[in-house]
Amino acid sequence: MSEFQDRDRALSFGADARAYHRARPGYPAALFEDLFAVAPPRPRVIEIGAGTGKATVELASQSADVIAIEPDPSMAAVLTETVSGARNVRIDISDFEHWIPPGAGCADLVASAQAWHWVDPSVALPKVRETLAPGGVFAVWWNRTRSVPGDLSEELQKVYLRFAPQMFDPGLSGELSPGSLAAVNVIRASGKFAEPTVRVYPWERRSSARAYVESLGTLSASRQLSGEVRRKLFESIVQLIDDAGGSIAVGDQAELVMARRD
Repeated sequence: MSEFQDRDRALSFGADARAYHRARPGYPAALFEDLFAVAPPRPRVIEIGAGTGKATVELASQSADVIAIEPDPSMAAVLTETVSGARNVRIDISDFEHWIPPGAGCADLVASAQAWHWVDPSVALPKVRETLAPGGVFAVWWNRTRSVPGDLSEELQKVYLRFAPQMFDPGLSGELSPGSLAAVNVIRASGKFAEPTVRVYPWERRSSARAYVESLGTLSASRQLSGEVRRKLFESIVQLIDDAGGSIAVGDQAELVMARRD
């Protein structure tokens, strides 16, 4: 079973691409170290769903060339600014399903950061394999919410349950997220790659009240709320965090799934 989700929700992030870029976190340096350790030196990279370039700049710093594919023109505009100093990045505005590769075996690494769940794997996986050179690596990763005991967790839960219970996320407690498991299963079931491997990177950051709700506002589920519900939810969260000192611990767990083309 895949985690493929509705494309309209995927394209909703461009409504405020700059806020998305400000609010969304990057990824642990160790993830990129492990990723490039299994790729050839200075690999040719295709990035699926590059967004505003959170991962693109890291990929470009160690790659010969990067083709960053992004379907949303608003996100691609911010992406262009993010990688403006990198001469080895080409930006293609397209979804991956309709994107035409420069040629078979044109990439050593096909990567997707925080975007693979928006792609139709029945179309995308055969194209990934075609695009990769023999022995090339397919890699997808996400930041997932990780539970942080204490530090307003119970009070925050009450706020979510009052205004938007569908948005409450208790966070992972060490286990692999369902989305990453789905990616492993769909890659395995395709029969087009060697057995996938998974690496997990727990990390934590502190966030101000304003930064916390700005990040919350970039989630697709938040955009499904009515304006009044979203306003009440955000105001209540800001009040809670400000009353507790102005910041909150936010737990993240980056999950990297990799599979090599035979």
